[in-house]
Amino acid sequence: MSRLRADLLLLLAAFLWGTTFVAQKLAAADIGPFLFVGSRFLISAVILAPFAYWERSRRKKSVTASVKTLKKHLAALYVVFLAGVAAQQFAMQTTSVTNAGFLTGLYVLLTPFAAWAILRERPSAISWIAAVLCLLGVFLLGDGSLSRLTQGDWLAIFGAAMFAAHTVLITLIVVKSRAPLTLAFQQYVACALFGLLCAAVFEVFDFALILQSLPEILYAAVMSGAIAYTLQIVSQQHTPPSDAAVILSGEALFAALAGALLMGDRLSFFGWTGCGLIFFAILMVQLAPHVKKYLLLARQRKIVHK
Repeated sequence: MSRLRADLLLLLAAFLWGTTFVAQKLAAADIGPFLFVGSRFLISAVILAPFAYWERSRRKKSVTASVKTLKKHLAALYVVFLAGVAAQQFAMQTTSVTNAGFLTGLYVLLTPFAAWAILRERPSAISWIAAVLCLLGVFLLGDGSLSRLTQGDWLAIFGAAMFAAHTVLITLIVVKSRAPLTLAFQQYVACALFGLLCAAVFEVFDFALILQSLPEILYAAVMSGAIAYTLQIVSQQHTPPSDAAVILSGEALFAALAGALLMGDRLSFFGWTGCGLIFFAILMVQLAPHVKKYLLLARQRKIVHK
């Protein structure tokens, strides 16, 4: 696969993730968050099952042995992923598609701090600078007052923190197990079972509601859960990490565009400024390591030429 084709597939993945916020918002008006999450990931798990089986059959011995040694990490992975997707869906009840997209994007900024908490790896100086910019962006997103942020906004931020922890854990586990599709399938099954169980206990478990929101559930399950994730795995083998990081950041922009065109979302000048600061902070965290590496190589070449 060419680099251009890989970049275009990553752009498609970002588009699918961004537009999925619209499906979540529409579904939030008709179906309980747990029922939506459970139904969505049940379908995703069914779609991914044959691919996970194929992957497992190819590397059966190594995958089985590796996964068994990672039980604690797997348990933590399931918990933070479930907390993230549930918080995000609850957030859609009281926040806009635009806000949800940009605030969820905070996971990129929070990932270095999650690595600090989980792996004891201290964040770089650029991460602290980006954190300050991001806090300012969140402040402006609330039109200069944190009190104007809705409960959904705070839930989206909490979800972003969970996705940051998930990013660290998934990297840790995939490196050791080398079974990304199997792990995705397992966490989808965990989300489906827990979501449906919670829906049966805390919500109105009605198949009529599932049928009523079936288009939104299918879009989230197929486009976001199955297709976009697979595109990311395949494409990132053929494009530099710096390209992938920037392109996937477009999820927030696609969410804002979809929110404006399909949901009538509108932000004030301060709100858009806040979104811009958040997006800039995300790019800083993603690109800083690659810029540093480039400058180091340039300096080494200059020394050699002297």
